[in-house]
Amino acid sequence: ECRNGVGGSLTNQGYLENAEKVFLEALKLGDEKLGATNPQSADTYNMMGINYYYKNELDKTLEYFIKALNISIRLFGLNNTRVAKAYNNIAIIYGDKGLHDEALDYHRQALDIRTKLLGEKHFDIAQSLENMGVIYSEIGEDSLALASHLKALAIKKELLGKNHPEVGYSYTNIGFLYDKNGEKEKARRYYQQDLEIMIERLGEKNREVAMSHNNIAATYDGQKKYDLALQHY
Repeated sequence: ECRNGVGGSLTNQGYLENAEKVFLEALKLGDEKLGATNPQSADTYNMMGINYYYKNELDKTLEYFIKALNISIRLFGLNNTRVAKAYNNIAIIYGDKGLHDEALDYHRQALDIRTKLLGEKHFDIAQSLENMGVIYSEIGEDSLALASHLKALAIKKELLGKNHPEVGYSYTNIGFLYDKNGEKEKARRYYQQDLEIMIERLGEKNREVAMSHNNIAATYDGQKKYDLALQHY
C-alpha cells in the first residue's frame, strides 16, 4: 500500500515513468506476500491504468483497468462498490475511444450495482447518470441525455443542496444539450444558474466562473447579440 501511495503521488506530479517502476515493484511484492489475487494488486492495476491514461495510452489503460476489475470480481463478487467503480472506469475509457456501445454497457452495469447497493439517491448514482448522459449526447440521443442529466441534477440538489458547485456542473451539462440543439434561451437559463452558484461559492475571480461567463456569451453570439455577449467575455 505504501508503494501504491508513492506511485500515485509520482503520477500526480507527472513523473509517469518513475511511477510505473514503483507500481511494478508493488505488484511483485503483492504477489509474493499475498498471491496474485489480492486487493492491493487490484488497486495497483487501477493506478497503473490511471498512469497510462495520463500518457494518453488508452489501450494500456483499458488493459490494466480490466485486470483490476477481474481481481475485484474474484475477491468480492459482482455486487460490490469496488466492482462498480471498475466498471465505471472502463466505461470512461471506452467512451474516450469512441466505442459508445461498450461504454454504455459498462456504465449500465456500474449503475445497476450502485443502485442495488446504495439506493436511488446517492452521489455515485448521479455520477453514473451523468456519464451515461455524456455518451447519449455523443451518439445523438439527446432526449436520453437530457433525462439522465435531469435525474442527476435532482439527486445532487437533494443530497448537496441547491447551491453546491456539483449542482452547477449539472446545470452546465443541461445547458450544453439545449445549446447544441439551438435552444439558446433555455441554454442560457441553465448556464446563468451555474454562474450564480459558482460566484456565490467560489468568488468572482475563478476559472469556473470564467467558463460560465464564456458559455453565456457563446449563446448570445449564436443569436447575434454581440453587445450582450461582450458583457460576459
